[in-house]
Amino acid sequence: MPMYATVRGGGFCLGGPESEEQTCRNFVQAFGATCISASYRLAPQFKFPQAPRDAWDCLKWAAANAKSWGANTSVGFVIGGKSAGANITAVLAHLARDEKLYPPLTGQYMAIPPVLPNAKVPEKYQPYAQNKNAPVFPVAAIEMFFGGYEPDEDGGVYFATFNHPKGHKDLPPAFLQVKSPPPPTL
Repeated sequence: MPMYATVRGGGFCLGGPESEEQTCRNFVQAFGATCISASYRLAPQFKFPQAPRDAWDCLKWAAANAKSWGANTSVGFVIGGKSAGANITAVLAHLARDEKLYPPLTGQYMAIPPVLPNAKVPEKYQPYAQNKNAPVFPVAAIEMFFGGYEPDEDGGVYFATFNHPKGHKDLPPAFLQVKSPPPPTL
């Protein structure tokens, strides 16, 4: 059975490993996978880069113990997450490549990943003007989460993986899920 390691979202500030219980159940039922939910300490008490460092420790532990749970990582060893968890997923995929994690990752799943700092996004692609007051996740909430986390937005190793200094060669295949806001109603 494959192994799936999930990293929760929550703006680096909210939630716990149990937040991903349903995600784990879905992967177990759909793929017969062994699933772990990586944990990390939360901002603002634990600032950047504590979250990816904690999750990296969890991933290394999972890799070392996969066989004891009956997982066959040669069938699949995938890491994934949503939002902040997707950012950490991207970081861990790069670390796994650079640190030669064994067994190696075979895939990544990232849903709505913040992998490029907003200040680095070309203006024509920034949706903030139209989504500034979005009912679910307004810009003020995003700024609050990042204000508590305080990431190094220029450091491409633990946050801005889009600008990773070693690039993206030799990373496991990635499934990237993005979402746009619903069209305006008339």
